[in-house]
Amino acid sequence: MDASPRMKRAANEMMRGAATLDDRLPLPYYCECVVPDCRRAIWLTADAYDLLRRRLDSAPLLAGEHEPHLVRAV
Repeated sequence: MDASPRMKRAANEMMRGAATLDDRLPLPYYCECVVPDCRRAIWLTADAYDLLRRRLDSAPLLAGEHEPHLVRAV
């Protein structure tokens, strides 16, 4: 199933919400690009995800090779 950036963001937010047991473990978050069939994983801890969300504000979380915002796992 293809997903829109909004659907990918919603899935990432659910993943983040599930990261309450051990925030030190990295989890796979979806690249929130506009490519409907992109399934690139961005492995981040919950703390790193929260930091990137604050830093990016409303910008999408994107895999390293996707423009314009380059995001790499911390």
